Amino acid sequence: MDVKELIDALDEVLRLKRVPRSGWLYYGVQPVESVADHSFGVAFLTLLLAELLKREGAELDEARALKIALLHEIGEAKIGDLHLESRDYIGEEPIREGEKRAVSDILDKAGLPELVDLWLEFEERSTPEGRLVRAADKLELLLQAYIYEKHGYGNLERIFREKRTRKNFEGFKIIEKIIEEIDSLRRK
Repeated sequence: MDVKELIDALDEVLRLKRVPRSGWLYYGVQPVESVADHSFGVAFLTLLLAELLKREGAELDEARALKIALLHEIGEAKIGDLHLESRDYIGEEPIREGEKRAVSDILDKAGLPELVDLWLEFEERSTPEGRLVRAADKLELLLQAYIYEKHGYGNLERIFREKRTRKNFEGFKIIEKIIEEIDSLRRK
């Protein structure tokens, strides 16, 4: 193991603490959470949701899900966070390819190239754990939008209406219930 390469990889990943979630800036929210803040939220939601789903009989590998949650945004350390409007113009495929290269570079440098497969589970939603983390990722976005609205930031309606924000919840009744409650609270 090359310790200097590991430190370089950590330096790159910890950059996420300084990378703002660009969508919030686009909608005029200031100050905004960082990508690392979002990733913590997704990891915490993944833990809670996995526990609740296991109580209902779901077969999930919590440790695997948490690893996926921790890895799901690391490519943004190199490519930044692109909001929905940017994604509309650039296209999902070039973004996905760039992010995959960034994730591979970081994990290769860390000496853990095998972890790319976990990141791919999130991207491809190819496992129950990957689907759970994708759902937690979208749920965290909706929760954060609700919290920002509660604190006086308007103009976030598109986030709640956006089809890309409201997909990937199939098979997760608890998440659907949480979103229904958020929608109900927003109407009050």
